[in-house]
Amino acid sequence: MKCGKCGIEVPNSYMKCPSCGFGFHGLTTGSSFDSPAATGSPHPSGVGAAALPLIEGGLLAGFWKRAGAYLIDWLILVVPFVIIVFFVGFFSAFSGTVEALAIAQAQFAGLLVQAVYEGVFLSGPWAATPGKRLLGLRVLDTAGNKISFWRAVGRFFGKILSSIPLGLGFLMMIFTEKKQTLHDFMCSTIVSRDK
Repeated sequence: MKCGKCGIEVPNSYMKCPSCGFGFHGLTTGSSFDSPAATGSPHPSGVGAAALPLIEGGLLAGFWKRAGAYLIDWLILVVPFVIIVFFVGFFSAFSGTVEALAIAQAQFAGLLVQAVYEGVFLSGPWAATPGKRLLGLRVLDTAGNKISFWRAVGRFFGKILSSIPLGLGFLMMIFTEKKQTLHDFMCSTIVSRDK
């Protein structure tokens, strides 16, 4: 297709023009494209409330980029986890809480922090956690729109199922057309990449 802003030919699978950065909002493969003035749509500078481009076989995040983003997010979350474990251990020592209960409380608090972290960032302006943002990834629904806070939280808890057994739910992305994991299928999401 041809970019309606600068006029260069762009492969149908691209979400934005590599030359001028103009986004192809709401288009499917093979669609024609009018200029922003003709359509009345503003020049998109990032992820907004409007529909983002549909992903059709291109610009989807692969295994290693997603694994790298996960590692960055994990390193960011280590600090709150250490603080949680410290405080739970500190208070349980003084209150006489059973060790198993203290561990369960710390695990629950850690899961809650992770769920809120993903919910806030994935439903926010970036449509990505800081780790995903650093690697140019975004989590969108299968129509190319931003996801809601609750869908992002559900997607996080779906990762627990993806990890059982032996992380096979994560490895599904290697064999699926839109590189979706089990939790992506459960929440109808995809992970796109900028380049």
